[in-house]
Amino acid sequence: MGATTFSVKGFGTSVQNAFRDLQQEAEEEYGHQQGYSGEINCTDLTRDITSQYKSAKDKNAFINKMESEVPKRESWFIRLKEPKKNTNKIKSKVTTNPQKGARRWETRYVIYRRFGMDERSFGYGLTQGEAIKKARKLAEDNRERYTIYLEKVLVVGSSKIADVEYKQSGKETQGEYLFLVCAPE
Repeated sequence: MGATTFSVKGFGTSVQNAFRDLQQEAEEEYGHQQGYSGEINCTDLTRDITSQYKSAKDKNAFINKMESEVPKRESWFIRLKEPKKNTNKIKSKVTTNPQKGARRWETRYVIYRRFGMDERSFGYGLTQGEAIKKARKLAEDNRERYTIYLEKVLVVGSSKIADVEYKQSGKETQGEYLFLVCAPE
C-alpha cells in the first residue's frame, strides 16, 4: 500500500482538540476504509516540530523538507499561533428553569426488548402483574424475550432543571496548528 503526504491547518483550544476535529471531519468525509483512506484519520499525532520551524530561515523550504520526512501513519505539527485561554474566574453561565406547580411522578413497570446493543420500550404497566401479562403476550406472539424494569416517570411538570453553558472570554482565542501528514492509502 502507498501513502500520501500533505499538510492541513487546524484550529482548537489545544493541538489534541484540533487534531481530533480534523480526524472526525476526515472520517465523515472519507470513511476509515480499514485504515487506508489516505486522510489524517489514519494517522497518529507523534511529534512537535514547532521549535525547528521557528529557527528555520526559510519556512516554506522547512515545511517541504519535513513533509517528505514524516513516517507513514504519523502526523507532525507546528504550533503557528498559541491559544489564549479563558482567564475569567467563572467560565460558565447557569440559567435555571424554575418549576411552577408541583411535579408528579408515577411508578411504572416498563417492558423492554434488546436489539443488538440497544433496548427498545414496548409499553408499560402500572402494576407488576399488568406488565407481566403484557410482556407474556408479546413474548408468546413474537417468540422473543422481554425484560421488565421498575422506573419512575415524570408525568406532570418539566424535568428540565437548568442550562449550563460555557461563557467565552473576549480575549480568548483558539490556537492555529499546521499538521504534516503521511497517510496510508
